[in-house]
Amino acid sequence: SSHCGSCLGLALSHAFLDTMSEVTDPKKCLKCKGGGQILQSFNFMNMTMQLPLQCDSCGGAGWTVPCQACQGQGVQIQVLRFGPMTQQVQVKCSDCHGWGKLAAARQSPTKRKRVDDMTVVEMKEELRKMKRKVTGNKAELQERLGEVFETNDRGWVRRGASAFSTIGYLESGTFRDVYMGTYTKGPRKNLKGVYKVFKDKKAEVLIHEDLKAVEEAGRIIKAFNEHNDLYIGSTARRRVYLNQPEVWSLTSGRQVLVEPFIDGTYAKFNSNSGWVNEGY
Repeated sequence: SSHCGSCLGLALSHAFLDTMSEVTDPKKCLKCKGGGQILQSFNFMNMTMQLPLQCDSCGGAGWTVPCQACQGQGVQIQVLRFGPMTQQVQVKCSDCHGWGKLAAARQSPTKRKRVDDMTVVEMKEELRKMKRKVTGNKAELQERLGEVFETNDRGWVRRGASAFSTIGYLESGTFRDVYMGTYTKGPRKNLKGVYKVFKDKKAEVLIHEDLKAVEEAGRIIKAFNEHNDLYIGSTARRRVYLNQPEVWSLTSGRQVLVEPFIDGTYAKFNSNSGWVNEGY
């Protein structure tokens, strides 16, 4: 799975939501009807607004299966020993974190292998799907599969520059305007992308802070993937990948962040000014 890297919190939330159970009989949440979100009304200055919040019944998963570790109860019995005496206490289930349910994949289950268990042919096929270089020995292929960042490279940047055709204005945040476009050259040719321009040109120095956040998110996700590779189960857990944004210069001289556009429905759960949506 690949995710936008410009926001550390968003990247990590998507990363952990992507570690779903592979099951054959997922159940759609009745409260959110599988969408993972519910609309809640808020009163603001004599106006009523409806905002999407994470479903409190399924934890935003949409489709779930009962947790097998706690039989859907959300708690487990733990035995404490005090010398010759024992005591049973209820503790929150470590597998489902008290939900009693696990997020379920919405597509047919796929048998995954750990990188160390893959053959050279299997690794090349996986890399080909990811549009990564497929030549090299087994050790080089393993290293390439373990690389967290999805980049717009594969040698293209040594031969020329990626090109981008702007479609138009998309959205604005507190500090930046976002424009939609399409890659016209490079490995991402014909894919949708976005570029983000600071409203205040003086703030462009903060682009380097964005890149630091991406780097930190990549470090955490790499550790997360390595931890999952040690998971002992019938199938390997999903690996998480992160799109690495590029810094381009417009003809006007302005510096912008360019990255792939990710389709989906998202809810704002915090802001740069410190606001937090308590539903998350």
